[in-house]
Amino acid sequence: MRTIALTRSAATAADAVLIGDTPADVEGGRENGVRVIAVATGRSTTAELRDARAEFLLDDLADTALLVKLVTGRE
Repeated sequence: MRTIALTRSAATAADAVLIGDTPADVEGGRENGVRVIAVATGRSTTAELRDARAEFLLDDLADTALLVKLVTGRE
């Protein structure tokens, strides 16, 4: 099932990136074919986010250059 966010934005899953901090965020993105960047700054631990199988996992958002690289897919 396509998410409301993808439908409303008219974006394709290939063009979208979900940044989330819970396993539910990761699962929702994966179920919709969206790249997922999980950030362990919320209530979920790094281990929980790793177990949810996020494509990328960050401990925090301190490295903004890395985050931009992951979102854009560019060096």
